[in-house]
Amino acid sequence: MNTWLLANLSAFHLSLVT
Repeated sequence: MNTWLLANLSAFHLSLVT
């Protein structure tokens, strides 16, 4: 679960940053 959450957050942050 942690990995999925981390991946989702990372993707979201990347989308926002870019």
